[in-house]
Amino acid sequence: MDSQDFQRPRPSSRLKPADYFSIIRGIPEQLQPPLPGVTSLNLARRQSDPSPPTALSSDPQNNSVLGKRKACGASASPQQEQEATITRLRNNVQVLRAKGVAFEVALKLQQAENLGFRTLTENYEKLAKEKQAQDSELSAIKVNCHELLKEKEDKEIEITSERQKNDKISATMSTMKTLLQCHLCTDLMKIPHLIESCGHTFCLICLQSWFTKAPAPEHADTDDPEFLLNRPKTCPLCRAVVVTPPIPAYLIGELIATINDEGDEMPQITSPWKGLFPENDGNTE
Repeated sequence: MDSQDFQRPRPSSRLKPADYFSIIRGIPEQLQPPLPGVTSLNLARRQSDPSPPTALSSDPQNNSVLGKRKACGASASPQQEQEATITRLRNNVQVLRAKGVAFEVALKLQQAENLGFRTLTENYEKLAKEKQAQDSELSAIKVNCHELLKEKEDKEIEITSERQKNDKISATMSTMKTLLQCHLCTDLMKIPHLIESCGHTFCLICLQSWFTKAPAPEHADTDDPEFLLNRPKTCPLCRAVVVTPPIPAYLIGELIATINDEGDEMPQITSPWKGLFPENDGNTE
């Protein structure tokens, strides 16, 4: 290869040595290649470093030329050294670009991790707020449940009390019905009448039948009106002698009408004891 190959004009799109010098200024010192015979700064740097690194070009042609010339003991021209330096700079720029791409990828991964972590944090905070809201709602439901249980207990107590009252009323009504039963027909008295001599009360019809069909002495003519009028009369329950005709028991009649849910007053019968008691002692009501 002669000197004309190195003097061939280069395309204008390729970088000039001055451009590579500006790139070197932005590269750390441990990555800067030596540039012999270019500037005083490089010369001072070469003098301070007794064994500067020598980077070979990635171009096999350049490396073979430099190797042959060094093997023959020939020194390289400044233009050849400049070309080798430019080649080394190109390689270093590619390395830096690869490192820059790797850094951008790592940065994007870190940003993605930060974004994922931020998303997880936001989701956690959202879930925490939702849980807090659910806890508040659950607490309100528990309070409502306690109130409903208390109301239920109060209602049960009230129902139990009302049931006891109803049972008591039912027992009282049953006792009253028993007390208001006629001892002759065992039913609630109808048109009750009171025997004054003993205070016992019976149905009017039951007393009339008793006074008419009660056991009589032997050889007595029960069909004789005089016998029915003057025969001895007694209480059906205690056998007390009845001298005066029974009188109407209006209060007992009203109680019986209330129990039977009958609004009618007890009827008044004129001369119910005619033929059974003397007229001067009879009940004229």
